[in-house]
Amino acid sequence: MLNDDILGLILEKTLHQEDRDAFAEVCKQWLRVRRLNRRHLLLYDCRPAGDFTFPNLVDVRTWMMPNHSGVIIEPPPDARLISIAKACPRLESLTVGIYEDEQQVDGDGAYGPESMHALATGCPNLSELIFWGRKVVGNPAVVAFFHSTHKNLKELYVIDNVLISDPAVRAIGSSSIITLELECCDNVTDVGLGFLAASKTIEILTLTKCPKITDAGVELLRNMCRLVYLSFTCKVKNQLTETGVVAISRIQTLKQLNLSNLDMSDRAMVALAKNCSNLEELALENSEVTGTGVRAFSGHKYLKFLSVMYYLPCNQLPYNFKLSELKYNFDQSDVEHIALRCPSLDCVVLLEWFKESFEESMHENARRIVEFQWLPVFPPFSLIRSKP
Repeated sequence: MLNDDILGLILEKTLHQEDRDAFAEVCKQWLRVRRLNRRHLLLYDCRPAGDFTFPNLVDVRTWMMPNHSGVIIEPPPDARLISIAKACPRLESLTVGIYEDEQQVDGDGAYGPESMHALATGCPNLSELIFWGRKVVGNPAVVAFFHSTHKNLKELYVIDNVLISDPAVRAIGSSSIITLELECCDNVTDVGLGFLAASKTIEILTLTKCPKITDAGVELLRNMCRLVYLSFTCKVKNQLTETGVVAISRIQTLKQLNLSNLDMSDRAMVALAKNCSNLEELALENSEVTGTGVRAFSGHKYLKFLSVMYYLPCNQLPYNFKLSELKYNFDQSDVEHIALRCPSLDCVVLLEWFKESFEESMHENARRIVEFQWLPVFPPFSLIRSKP
């Protein structure tokens, strides 16, 4: 009979998930070895977590889904998370998601303070936490986690949440977190951004479609002392105005900036070019820019990547229109100007529609760095690792 060490070596050479699952079905010994060597686990149903015998797990993703009766909390989510916290002391990354209707989770969220406290104390190596779902957690749970003794969490992603608001953001801002993403968090306001502005550790901040954030809150972010990457996407057109963009330009530590769904005035572009002297990558999605705005970055010392992707809604296009007839607020001469006068620039990304309006006579140095794409292209952010 092969011992556990030999079986472990065999398992390491088994690359495909299907083969690993088949390995575990051979006998009890092989199942035990499979569990001892497993590092990633997906719980994708509403059954109890069961008897966990995966002591070396570093990545767990648990998704709660409604059963046939429409009830989603069977068993209680807290019980599942507590069992994970007790059984996975080496856990480094946790995704907690819930698919629910508005009526299926009541109160302060599916996961409460008790399970968050158990997670914080039972998983000291946890560095990445992802909450996904409108009512997956609320303020009490988040506050409980960050008021615990846990100090190693570096990345937090809260996606599509209606319960998280400023008290939770205050706890986050007082932590040692480095990366924070708030996406579709309907109740985070300018007050919350004030708490984040006091952070001494946040370097990467993504704010996507949070409708209660305005220019007033964004202005507070200029006090952030370590912020190098900022992404802001308006939920409605021009939720962020020229005032907010000018305030962003005062964050002199910025190296990477992504702004979506707003009109970029010339004054805002000039402010970014002048004040963000360390800026290396600028992505503007569905944001109108003029030739003057593009030319503002001429002579910038560090800009390497510029993406300008603007979409005209289909219902605004004339019947039988030609792509060559589409008009933009800047043209080939503006692109050539910045390409020739910004020596650090490696890549300019434009919408594919531009291609027909650009002549073959474009200067060779400009043609070399210009790319045309149908879909938004974001810079290869060196500080952002791709999320699974």
